[in-house]
Amino acid sequence: MLNVIIADDNKSFDINLFNYLETNNIHNIHVQGIATNGLEVLSLVKELQPDVVLLDLQMPKMNGVEVLKKLQSEFTTIPDVILITAYPNLLNNIADYPFIKDTFIKPFSVEDFIYKLSLLDNEKEEFKTYENFNKILSNFEFNTSSKGYRYILDGLVLFVNNNDHLSPNFNLEKDFYNNLLIKYNLKSIYTIKWNVDKTIQSMVRYTKKEILKSFFPNLSKPTSKVVINKFLEMFYNLPGEKLA
Repeated sequence: MLNVIIADDNKSFDINLFNYLETNNIHNIHVQGIATNGLEVLSLVKELQPDVVLLDLQMPKMNGVEVLKKLQSEFTTIPDVILITAYPNLLNNIADYPFIKDTFIKPFSVEDFIYKLSLLDNEKEEFKTYENFNKILSNFEFNTSSKGYRYILDGLVLFVNNNDHLSPNFNLEKDFYNNLLIKYNLKSIYTIKWNVDKTIQSMVRYTKKEILKSFFPNLSKPTSKVVINKFLEMFYNLPGEKLA
């Protein structure tokens, strides 16, 4: 779910956009609140901690430029911001803030705006997936700076992005390595496979035996397929199965 705040002093614009998003049941987008001036924006961000703020630059009490400065200097958690304005010249006063994700000049296509929100929602979900897998992998002694670790992490996230469950017919080459082949634009899986195998062998060597045994009770040296399968199983929170 992508939580959004609409911030514009044009109340009819706010209501029309709110109604469009709510009545059309736009997937995964929820309007948390509406602000009609800069002070209200900061108050709502502090209270609701939205994912995205749709921010008009021309507002009373505190304009959008000042809101951006306050977000940068006073907030530890800063939402993504999509700027909107009917005055393109105002954009010349905007610093290069990393949390500004796009700019729309009024009037703009609502469909284009919805598409941008959907991209941000995908980024949010992918970030959460990376975080979850990092937590899972932190149970083991991985060399997190190795190329193999990056392949493992990316491969796990790519699999989850493409699959809503773990099939009992999981195939390491078809379902895992091939995704990495496309992502990294490589011609052969052998470089990926060699790095993944090497990284997992190192993990098995340096992880405490009692920890390995708790995750792989019947195996002293689990293979790459077994390890990857286990990580996916843990992510999907499936009941433990005997791994061979």
